[in-house]
Amino acid sequence: MIGRSPDSRGKGYGSETPQKDVFLDGFYIDKYEVSNRQFRKFLRATGYQMQGDSNWILRPGKEDHPAAAVTWKDAAAYAKWARKRLPTEIEWEKAARCTSPSWLYPWGFVDYEPDVSRRANYKSPVSPRGATVPVDSLELGASLCSVYNMAGNVREWCANPYVAEYYRTMPTTENPKGPMSFKSDSLATVRGGSYASSLFEIRVSYRSGLRTSGAGQDLGFRCAKDAKVE
Repeated sequence: MIGRSPDSRGKGYGSETPQKDVFLDGFYIDKYEVSNRQFRKFLRATGYQMQGDSNWILRPGKEDHPAAAVTWKDAAAYAKWARKRLPTEIEWEKAARCTSPSWLYPWGFVDYEPDVSRRANYKSPVSPRGATVPVDSLELGASLCSVYNMAGNVREWCANPYVAEYYRTMPTTENPKGPMSFKSDSLATVRGGSYASSLFEIRVSYRSGLRTSGAGQDLGFRCAKDAKVE
């Protein structure tokens, strides 16, 4: 199940509708966001010249925080080096929802406790952090598929260009890949919210787009790859 059904007042959440059942072949997705430690290894091994802010990656004492301030091209280059790829946004949403299609957040349908900051690093009025946390933090907020920080910490690049009406115009629900052709500096899909996002923006169905040249300090990624068929 992807997307969001209208609420009791009929609000349809724009680009998140309509809610649909989709069918995906098996795939792997990283349990954690790619860390600064991992991205530094990539930079040393390849000599790659980042489009984003390498100083953000190289901050001392932040080795286990998510690699942020990376452009879409930076993220895709790392994924290729790691023999992986960026996840499609449908794969990303599947990993966040896991086997619970009605849930608003990776940990449940409603807020199980007043202080949701125990589950997600977002702009919490109760316990604001205002910065990233290590990628293996907040186990309580992991999805049922044991994938961490799919709500908050850093927004995450996906493989697809952002098309607001895609859920309405999806040509197939059988292994949908989504649009894959980018125009120069067009919008790419971003999912997951960040430490600077509201509770509304860290819902598993929340969709947004950012120019591929963007490199915000609350913007990172994780990788995926196809499952091998034996």
